[in-house]
Amino acid sequence: MAVVASSLTGACPLPQIIAEFQHSHPGVRVGLQLGTAVQAIELLRSHHAELGFVAGAVGAPEIETEPLLEYDVVIVGKSALAPRRPSRDSLEKLTWISREEGSATRISSDAGLARLGIVPRRRLELPSNEALVYALKRGFGITAISRYVVAAELRTGSLTVIPVRGWNVRNTVFVLRVRDAKLTPSADRQLTFVRRRLADISRQRVGRQP
Repeated sequence: MAVVASSLTGACPLPQIIAEFQHSHPGVRVGLQLGTAVQAIELLRSHHAELGFVAGAVGAPEIETEPLLEYDVVIVGKSALAPRRPSRDSLEKLTWISREEGSATRISSDAGLARLGIVPRRRLELPSNEALVYALKRGFGITAISRYVVAAELRTGSLTVIPVRGWNVRNTVFVLRVRDAKLTPSADRQLTFVRRRLADISRQRVGRQP
């Protein structure tokens, strides 16, 4: 059974969930491919994948979408870079590190910056979340990123959330499938398992909120 995921959902937490599913269903063979949302749709159309998991809304007439999980996009960087009182000018002076144009987080974060009238003067574009987190930890700039991607760094304090007044950006993870196509029993079990685990993650996040 083939599953395709965009970079964010493929990086976290989907691989862990797929590993859990494989462990509990040893008779099912699962292959995870990473790609953009557009590539996910093409793989589904060509029947090279049964399920697609992507961040951000996508659309195609023959593709059915189902929202699974909302997540926060936060502004982070090393504490030494964080302005004591973030203002538009202080934020614009910093280097903003981001994924490539077209990524779900880039689209939503650029929209959030535009709403606040923030126009970064310097940009650094990187091809993966791993490269982006590395640059952040080296103090090369700040970014707007899914809280899931930097959860470990936030826990250890190597990165910190920069509180920006008015910033409220969220994205959604969707599952994609070919409309009216019957899933194989393995794919159906996989989807049920992913739904349940993502629902658990969502409840745990709500439980941690004050």
